[in-house]
Amino acid sequence: MKWLLITIDYPPQIGGVAEYLSQLVGHMPSEEEVVVLAPKFVSVAAEKNVYRKTLSCSWIRPRW
Repeated sequence: MKWLLITIDYPPQIGGVAEYLSQLVGHMPSEEEVVVLAPKFVSVAAEKNVYRKTLSCSWIRPRW
């Protein structure tokens, strides 16, 4: 099964939700394919199955 996780909180962002989601993705069974869409960060190295894009626009501003 394939999963898409769209989130505004994902490492290297600091916080409990970011850490929780990172651990959740890391503990998924190997037969599950998980792709993460997270906000851009300036100094983030490329990660497998993690795509960094700007997640806000003038009419949608995701936040907690």
